Amino acid sequence: MTRPGRSGAGSGAGRRADPREVIEAFKAAMLQEGIEPPEDIRLDTQRLVRFRAGNERGRSGFYRLHTDGIPAGVFGCWRGGIKETWCLRRETEVDPAAWAAHMARMAERKRAEEAEERDRHRRAQDKARSWLARSAAADPAHPYLVRKRVSAHGLRQSGGLLLIPVQDAEGVVWSVQTIDAQGNKRFLTGGRKGGCFSPIGLGEKPSLVMLCEGYATGATLYERTGHPVAVAFDAGNLKPVALALRARDLACRYATSIATIWRWSGQGLLPRAIKLAHGTTVWPRAELDDLDALREQGASLEQIKEAVGEVNARRAG
Repeated sequence: MTRPGRSGAGSGAGRRADPREVIEAFKAAMLQEGIEPPEDIRLDTQRLVRFRAGNERGRSGFYRLHTDGIPAGVFGCWRGGIKETWCLRRETEVDPAAWAAHMARMAERKRAEEAEERDRHRRAQDKARSWLARSAAADPAHPYLVRKRVSAHGLRQSGGLLLIPVQDAEGVVWSVQTIDAQGNKRFLTGGRKGGCFSPIGLGEKPSLVMLCEGYATGATLYERTGHPVAVAFDAGNLKPVALALRARDLACRYATSIATIWRWSGQGLLPRAIKLAHGTTVWPRAELDDLDALREQGASLEQIKEAVGEVNARRAG
């Protein structure tokens, strides 16, 4: 969705906009979407600039801002599932020739960026496949697995790193997530993640699939309920994965049921994703906001299991 900036900042067909005014309008648009912008905004970069959105540990915020012609850009937050396009001017505020030139630049830039992205994905895919081929089956005594009290479902290990395959709905591996003994998680640079996941117990035609963010959450759900799980890695990827799973099994008309712990921007995004995938949202007890706490209270895990069983019964009836 294009979000124009302030109409008073520069002229679409006249003088070049003041970079300070462009940055001010761009930051205001980010704030409007609930994203705290970085203090310094870099202009006309070759690639997306990543930054910490709020108090998070990682860098899930991103932006790219161009000032040639009519200033325009993109920003968002991968973890929050936010992506917005932005332009300083509205189409009605510039002459047709200037707008046509702007749209042509945007189309060419998009084609170039998509080609660059495909190339990055392929390079990361080659590295992921090579790394997985040279790895060994994960050690059940790996400190992370022991601390989380889960088994290694399809995981590999290279040195002290757990390797989690990142695959699409057709089973093609595109990247790898690593987890070290301390629980630090990293993805391969340039690897594809959108719409990809790590499967646990996922067969050809499951009657129900549970979707969650992290591996430990997914392994616990699978071990305690017996239902297959798709680990989406972060909140922003829940919707793409839900839709990818649904598309793969439209002929089966099975329901995708979601059970996860939601800690990012409330619980609004997840139900919308599931509604699009014709699924059902299953929540654990509201006062428990972390799976380690759930593991310590068997009743809550049983509550999830019973709730998922009820969803199965409704869909089968």
